[in-house]
Amino acid sequence: MSKARTLADFISDGSPLADGTISVSEVSGAAPLESPTFTGTITSTGNIALGDLDELRLGGNAMRLYYDSNNNYTVLDSNGTQGFRFMGTNGLSVEIDGSAVTSFGLNGVTISPNGTEKLQVYSGGSIFSGNLRVNDDIKLGFGQFGTDLEIYHDTASTTNKLVGDLTQTGRLTTDAADLAAIAKSITDTAVDVFVYDTSKDSDGGAWRKRTQGTSWYNETLNTATRGARREFPAVAVIVAESNQVTIYDGDDPDLPMWMVFNGVGSRGGQTAYYVSGGTLTGLSALNGQLSVSHYGTVIINMVADSGIYVGSASDNNKGTFTKPIIERNAVQGYTSPVLIAVQEAHNDVAMTVLPNAPIDPATGLPVPTIAVATGGGVSVIKDDGTVVSLTTSNNTAETVSWLSNNHLAAETVGYPYVFTVSSLPKTVSGYVSSEAPSSDLWHHFSITEYANTYNYVLTGTNGTYRNETVGEYLGSYCDAGFALVDENFENYQNGSSVHVTSTYNTGWMNGDIKLATLSDTDDTDVTGGSLLTGQKSTYDVDTSTPGWNTQANATVSHSSGNGNGGGNAVSVTSSGGSNIYGSLDTGLSLTSGKQYILQFDIRNSSGTAASVINASQNAYHSGTQYGNILTSSDNLSTTYQTVYFTFTATTANLNLNVYAGTGNNVAVYLDNIQVHEAEEDRSVNGNGLQVFGTVTKNPVATGADLVAYSGFSGSNYLQQPYNSDLDFGTSAWSVTCWFKIASGANTAVMLSWRNSGGAAPYWQIYQTNTAMNFDASDGSGYAGLSTSTTYRDDHWHMLTFLARGPSLREAYVDGKFVGSSTTTVGTGFTGGSDHEFKVGQHYDGAYSYTGSVALVRISATAPSPEQIKKIYEDEKVLFQENAQATLYGSSDAVTALAYDDSTELLHVGTSAGRSVFQGLRRVDNTTDAVGAAISASNGLVAED
Repeated sequence: MSKARTLADFISDGSPLADGTISVSEVSGAAPLESPTFTGTITSTGNIALGDLDELRLGGNAMRLYYDSNNNYTVLDSNGTQGFRFMGTNGLSVEIDGSAVTSFGLNGVTISPNGTEKLQVYSGGSIFSGNLRVNDDIKLGFGQFGTDLEIYHDTASTTNKLVGDLTQTGRLTTDAADLAAIAKSITDTAVDVFVYDTSKDSDGGAWRKRTQGTSWYNETLNTATRGARREFPAVAVIVAESNQVTIYDGDDPDLPMWMVFNGVGSRGGQTAYYVSGGTLTGLSALNGQLSVSHYGTVIINMVADSGIYVGSASDNNKGTFTKPIIERNAVQGYTSPVLIAVQEAHNDVAMTVLPNAPIDPATGLPVPTIAVATGGGVSVIKDDGTVVSLTTSNNTAETVSWLSNNHLAAETVGYPYVFTVSSLPKTVSGYVSSEAPSSDLWHHFSITEYANTYNYVLTGTNGTYRNETVGEYLGSYCDAGFALVDENFENYQNGSSVHVTSTYNTGWMNGDIKLATLSDTDDTDVTGGSLLTGQKSTYDVDTSTPGWNTQANATVSHSSGNGNGGGNAVSVTSSGGSNIYGSLDTGLSLTSGKQYILQFDIRNSSGTAASVINASQNAYHSGTQYGNILTSSDNLSTTYQTVYFTFTATTANLNLNVYAGTGNNVAVYLDNIQVHEAEEDRSVNGNGLQVFGTVTKNPVATGADLVAYSGFSGSNYLQQPYNSDLDFGTSAWSVTCWFKIASGANTAVMLSWRNSGGAAPYWQIYQTNTAMNFDASDGSGYAGLSTSTTYRDDHWHMLTFLARGPSLREAYVDGKFVGSSTTTVGTGFTGGSDHEFKVGQHYDGAYSYTGSVALVRISATAPSPEQIKKIYEDEKVLFQENAQATLYGSSDAVTALAYDDSTELLHVGTSAGRSVFQGLRRVDNTTDAVGAAISASNGLVAED
């Protein structure tokens, strides 16, 4: 067939073209072909092949489908903009306006609205890069059916709810739980509160799942004394009022009432319920048992469905209750066994499980050991069912607390005790004091025996305090702040304590502390100079004696030529008889709680000393007493001596009283009387430092509480006059401080103990261009020690120099050992009356320190390397930016203390709110006043 055939012929007969293809241009008279239009269905038994980038168009150009070989993807395009992209190697990507919205690949699905990735779903789970938002009342459920744990917002009550049991195995940090429901129901009548976290029980709280057979599990719900839930809460908030105990369901954020124990009547005549009427005093719970102390202690066993009343020997009504817990609010009878405490009035209760405790067959749990503080001492209900009691010279025990090492802390009328309980005896008569720990007796070996600051901090204005467990420490509090005490059970003379108030943080004070200073938070520069001016101070102006008052048989007069150096003095003379006081009313207005130094020059006329010189609130040694300054045993000389007396003001007034002795007109001459504000010593000794010139105080870091001391020169420094507490001889001693070097100096003395002439014995700590150095000499032997490392980096470092005896000295920086000296210093360090301790300056006024210093502590004991490391790790956070080191607010009256061992946070309550400490640093606070109790567990904090 010829190509010359017309297109019309080809179409009309449908004959094939035997000799190949034919193009439109080869057809005679043919017009160009137009795109075909189909009005029916196209059916193909083979492939429809389109070339690269050739498009299959639908709806005109509304939708196009084509393949792009250059980018290896197929495009489904809507209105000319890519709508779907099927990637050849990376899965499927859905795009809108060129931005990926969803992509599907082998590794999962990614959703990216507006081009920002928000959700990834992959084989290991899902990751949200933004907030997951769920509408009100729609629950986020967990568990097999999504109902074991539910989190949602309830629109009806406008509250957020979490329903189900929680077990926390990691660290949880949270703000205070909202206890508004409790606050509304108990108002201000709570006397104690306890957060019972059953996950800390020996079986993790599994006992809660096997109480279906108890009376209380099956009692009628939704009554005045029973809530809507049968199962005991995983976390229970237990509140004691004066005559009622209420258990709240801590699993529900609304904290509904779960069970109520009413207190009615008394123990007499067998009229008591489970909880008797009267003032309840303490709560504790462990291993399914709840202990309530009041008139005796009731131990309520939720698993065994029973209770037992522990009374005294004189109480006829004691023993196991005859009725189960469902009848807790009905009159009880008693049966054996009978447990007897040392006294009926119980003030506190604490529970623990000791190692190798027997298993209670009724509960399947180890039997707790229960300590009770009573009016007659401490009674311990042992896990073998016996009771041992401990009585002391101060029989009334106010508090008991178990430490984490299974030692028992007790407070008895103002005195703390810590006892070993590794093996309790069957019986104990009295107590053993001042002995090392033993495995078969209780022992009192508190570091209070060594005048440690612990004894000082627990003596508030009203003389009362309480103890609590704080991790491995004993936490104590009163109206003078709170303290942490780290007992050293191997060397009980060498424990440590720290004292915190609203104005200072001492840092750790080791062992027999002698000085703890430069721990302030007030950044006001301190300036020296006597507060007394004019004639009251010098008596060198005229013949008057302003401010002096006398009793009968005493004469106060102006004495010309008898002053120190030949000037004028004041003379106090006795003429026999009694009532021979001369009293100087300084007229000053002192600040209560602040330390002052009273200083004067004194001599007598002829060989007979004054009997008493003291300071007090009012004239003639009346009113508040600051103590004796001199007594007849001090043997006044006929030549002048300078006397220093440091005291803490408790009132505004100050009088200096001179009792001149009796007979023979003996005269006592006083000159240069001065009163200085002191840079305070926060140790038990209270020996502050006198300020000379002006010393600069600035925060140790931007926004930090703790301040640093600097600006030292020949006229600007701190000094403590002779203090016999710093006479260490050849015994162990130590000095610890924090320092920062901002510039170099050939020699710059930071701390110095030396006499005014520079003679030995002495010791000093100084900086050179390359190191910190320690020099010590007793006059016969010299021992030098250098860190041999440069610390001139404008950063804070902790330095500890110590002597472990006459022939071993050691240096530590930032908790690490950096050097030692074994040179023997024979006679050691015992100074004379002219020895002075200086901060920022050498004995001769030269070589002033150019850096900053803070937290200076001197002790008559030497800490171990482990203790030094701990001190550094605990204190370094106080030198960071914005580090808070004190109680929130201005109140030092601590009302409650609680430690959460899950979060390692210490909660301290005052009238200003609750301060939250992580170690020594305050990390949070509330602003609502705290009453008598705080309890915390797993981040849940309850307070009244």
